[in-house]
Amino acid sequence: MRKLRNLLAALILMLAALAMSGCKAGSSIDTTLAVNKDLEDAIALDADLRQFDGYQVAEHTVLVCDDLHAVNTEEAPDRVAPRSRTGAAVKNGHLEAVLEKASW
Repeated sequence: MRKLRNLLAALILMLAALAMSGCKAGSSIDTTLAVNKDLEDAIALDADLRQFDGYQVAEHTVLVCDDLHAVNTEEAPDRVAPRSRTGAAVKNGHLEAVLEKASW
């Protein structure tokens, strides 16, 4: 069952990596959304972007929380909020990143 869950998560990642906005290289509005639905393990994202010459990672933002049932409240309005991360990069035409467990 876990292998199937990982396979489905990887398939979602591949589809998400292909869901780019279609703007020309150099535009500041291209976005890739990737989801790791695995509740136990981080997974590696490797998306082939060779057809998008010149693309670079401008920002890597992750929505993740150690408590999957957490919510924002008046007392803790940023309990669940996007966080900046490092490590995502385009290398030799491939977008490479590590997606934390249970993250968007």
